[in-house]
Amino acid sequence: MKALLSAVGFVLLVGAFAFSLWAEWGPYAWVAAAQLAVMDSYSEKLTFILTFLLFLIPALVLLFQFFSGGRLAQAVGLGVPVVLILIHLAATVFFVSSGGSQLEAATFESGIRTANFVPQNITLERRLLPDLMLDQASGVKSGSSSDDSADLYIPFAASSWPSPETMVVLKSTPAHLEKLAEAENLEGVLRKMPLPYLVRSSWPQNPSIFAIVIEDRTSVRGLWIPAAAVYVLFLIWGAVSFFKSRRARSAQQAAQI
Repeated sequence: MKALLSAVGFVLLVGAFAFSLWAEWGPYAWVAAAQLAVMDSYSEKLTFILTFLLFLIPALVLLFQFFSGGRLAQAVGLGVPVVLILIHLAATVFFVSSGGSQLEAATFESGIRTANFVPQNITLERRLLPDLMLDQASGVKSGSSSDDSADLYIPFAASSWPSPETMVVLKSTPAHLEKLAEAENLEGVLRKMPLPYLVRSSWPQNPSIFAIVIEDRTSVRGLWIPAAAVYVLFLIWGAVSFFKSRRARSAQQAAQI
């Protein structure tokens, strides 16, 4: 029973770590806030490493405990994460191959009402969009990217939000924002998603973790291509490792003969 409880704890800990990275919440946000307080900035790589170390020690303790137990505990501790990875792989294959669904929204309001965590392609007339609160635009720059390619998060007017706690935000870049001003339609992806910690901390209204986001000039397929690339790299690495080990075993058997 102790080993089984350790396995369940390990699964919950892995899930909490994944959610903390995805939503930039909990330990990830604590580490980022500490860096902001000390250095007035934070490094995504350093934040990831420190968050990983925070989870690593209790994860290793639980790992050793359930590995010393029976097969049921090992099946739970290792099987559940593997199943979740396979579900994510299936979702990646589906969205990359199908391109996702196209939301037929007649108005901005009807599109917002149907928003959920499943990304959907959307096309809206720019002239019918609510005003953007440009004075509250918050930028997130990744690595060595230029200022023109930095991600901008700009809230739509509060009157367009489905509730005071759920913001509606445009995610764009300075370059794309200039093109949007001259375009007839806003084409992009609509989904509910967590806002980056740096964005949440820069807004005085202290928004909730999740917001309804319209990402400009992208597609559902484009959002999932990086995940597909990671799986392809793992597949290539696995195939190369398999054939190397097989060749080594064949050479060892030949030497014995």
